[in-house]
Amino acid sequence: MIFSGLASLVVEDDYLVGAAVACMAGSFGGRLGAVGQSTSNGELTAEGTGSLVVDQGIIKVKAIHVAYTLALGDQVDEAKAHRARDTHARSGLRCTTR
Repeated sequence: MIFSGLASLVVEDDYLVGAAVACMAGSFGGRLGAVGQSTSNGELTAEGTGSLVVDQGIIKVKAIHVAYTLALGDQVDEAKAHRARDTHARSGLRCTTR
């Protein structure tokens, strides 16, 4: 489907970026769960921004940036949480971490 006009692109941008951010957060949440960190009660939040471009009538993802916030559980080894983050960042999503 080819979209015309900026308004259509903005709406699609929100949905596409939101879906990608949710997917990445779910992937990271799974890695954290493997080391004993709960993410089901709001311990992990993600905020994302992204940009799309239209190239010859095709919408393409130019970039998506995600910032995570994690409330580390008392029983969770911080080093394990860092390894989960690092593994997530290297997983082919080309995520950057700070």
